[in-house]
Amino acid sequence: MNWSLRPTWSPIGLRVGAQRVTAVQLDQIGRIRAFASFGRREPDAPISASEALRIRSVLDRQGFRGTQVVLGTPRRMIRSTTLELPPASSGAPIDQLADAELARIHKLAPGSFAKGLWELPASNRAKAAPLTMAVTCVHEQSDALCEVFEQADLDVLALDMSVLATLRALPGAAEGSHAILELEESRASIAVVHNGVLLLQRDLAEMTMRRLRAEVSKQLRLPSSTTSALIQEYGLIPSPDAPESLADAVREALELFVEEIAHSASYASGRFADVSIGRVFFIGPAAGIPGLSEHLGESLECAFAVPNLRDLTRSGCPFAECAKPGEGISALGLALWKETAA
Repeated sequence: MNWSLRPTWSPIGLRVGAQRVTAVQLDQIGRIRAFASFGRREPDAPISASEALRIRSVLDRQGFRGTQVVLGTPRRMIRSTTLELPPASSGAPIDQLADAELARIHKLAPGSFAKGLWELPASNRAKAAPLTMAVTCVHEQSDALCEVFEQADLDVLALDMSVLATLRALPGAAEGSHAILELEESRASIAVVHNGVLLLQRDLAEMTMRRLRAEVSKQLRLPSSTTSALIQEYGLIPSPDAPESLADAVREALELFVEEIAHSASYASGRFADVSIGRVFFIGPAAGIPGLSEHLGESLECAFAVPNLRDLTRSGCPFAECAKPGEGISALGLALWKETAA
């Protein structure tokens, strides 16, 4: 009998954001063996066949093994709502009831979508009916996305919500009430979780990195490229090499963002019993801006944590040591996907 001594690696966790692509692969004992982070050639656009081929090429050059990927589902493809359903213990046909209600709410044909369901904690409102979170993804859209990657010889094992993948990668979020905050170039979002259960996810319309940069550029009367470099280098930390008014301009531009975060946290605490945000996990490209997480934590009177790949798993990959704070967390969670976790 022949025994293979080649180690078994995980599927490639692949997060394709609006601006950047991140990918992580683990070996059989959970070490990061391959990592990549690179800008998209077609930002803010759906993935094209040519871009999928480019992604495959980068993965090959960066030492990823195999062709199996677990892909983060784009937010635009996911619809979420809450349903009043009988508890699972009731013996009622939960799946059929949910299918009928979701088809009605989203005006979809029966059988034309995939769904995920989980029960939410008890409501603070007296005599409120138990609620179930329901997320849907239309088969036509998911099949088209998978087809694009399959044309690049990448085998999509599963599509997963990026926020659930992030939660999987953060052991510290499994107990208690926490928020996951992501600030990217063209979008920002907040999710609230309680004992490992996703309660809500919202896009934050008042802030993106693009909008932050525009507001600060306007105040400082500087070109956008110069402002971007200053924010990334100095952020809210005073420096003799930065304009004196830089930190104040960033703080002022963040005011509405802080209000939106506070509103979402307050909504979750007011709606669900025993939910009080203990910590905010700050991820994404903006998480490493100097002084930003500290400022948000002070403004919201809440502990902020910026997770780092090298702190979440052992690394056998030198590229992973170069990951910026808050970078690659969703991709790590996607690499940790198992069929029982779907």
